[in-house]
Amino acid sequence: MTAHNGSAMTPRERLLAAFNREPCDSVPYTPILDGYFQASLPDGDRRPAEEIQYDLTGHILVRAGVLRLNTPLWFGADARDLPSGVTQTLSRDNDDYIHTVETPVGALSWRIRLAPETPFIPWIVENRVKTVDDIKTLQYLIEHTEFEVRTRAFTRQQETVGERGVVAIIGPCSPLQGMINHEMGVERLVYMLADYPDEMNEMLDTFHAKQVEMWKAMAEVPAELCFIHDNLSSTTTSRPMYRKYDRRYVNDYADILHRAGKKLVTHWCGLLTGFAEDLAEARQDGISDVTPEPTGDMDIVEARKSWAQHFVVMGGIDPTLFASGTAAEVEEYVEGLLGAMTPDRRGFVLGSGDATPFGTPPENVKAAARAAARFPVD
Repeated sequence: MTAHNGSAMTPRERLLAAFNREPCDSVPYTPILDGYFQASLPDGDRRPAEEIQYDLTGHILVRAGVLRLNTPLWFGADARDLPSGVTQTLSRDNDDYIHTVETPVGALSWRIRLAPETPFIPWIVENRVKTVDDIKTLQYLIEHTEFEVRTRAFTRQQETVGERGVVAIIGPCSPLQGMINHEMGVERLVYMLADYPDEMNEMLDTFHAKQVEMWKAMAEVPAELCFIHDNLSSTTTSRPMYRKYDRRYVNDYADILHRAGKKLVTHWCGLLTGFAEDLAEARQDGISDVTPEPTGDMDIVEARKSWAQHFVVMGGIDPTLFASGTAAEVEEYVEGLLGAMTPDRRGFVLGSGDATPFGTPPENVKAAARAAARFPVD
């Protein structure tokens, strides 16, 4: 079977070669084309994400969820068959949705907003963990959460994608980043760690233990790659916090997957130069959607030089250029990046810095694909 661009390797073969740091006929290219980008497509293009990816890039790399929970432990979880004594409600207040979960030890309530330019991505206007009592309520929810792995949709997606790419699975973000991004916010988290260290550490350890169980179950799914979207950034996480919590958590998940012959890739899209030295002891297999200036602070060529012996590196295209540049400018930019990686481009997957922004012209996405196809990986 020939690939989308006519070369001898299929997109799937090309992607797996990159993740195994092997040579391939050209640099694979998989920007994130999620709700940000899709919301701005002409005429409301609502094709499946994999079809849009393949049309614009020649590759498919989708990240599929396989967990079903019996509690709303994180936003968007299926919460049918709630445990006894746990209820949930959803109400509307102008443009906001208010989601409340009641437990025998307390209640937690989120205020959530969907913006027109991100109709599939919820913005948390008000976090649900605000007090030390809320920490205890969240821990109760964690302890009473049961889960199962469902692979029917994943299997159908694999069949649909075939040799056009790879269907990976995505697991929950690690506990500390979950607290920062969803439950508490960074300011409240820092104060809570200082004021209530025993309660916070007990809750975080309980959450991590639950997710270890989840990753052990997900390791049985027949997927080569697994992703975790932690959004790590030195703007929200200090180096001591990373070393004490995030690195330990992610290392445990990576070890579980390695024993099953799988790879773990972390979506770290923030400012990363502050963690460069700490990553030497990290055991994940890749860092995805690495973002250059001005949105991030990591030059993708330097990132690959620093991490090539340890991780696969994905990303590199400046999102502001994607959205506001011309197709010719994007093509020239990508040629410059890949030319600077000469002669060794192994273990690199070209993609978006974080996600492809709202309003990015589809022709800009295609322009990067044309450039990547001209660079072999020896």
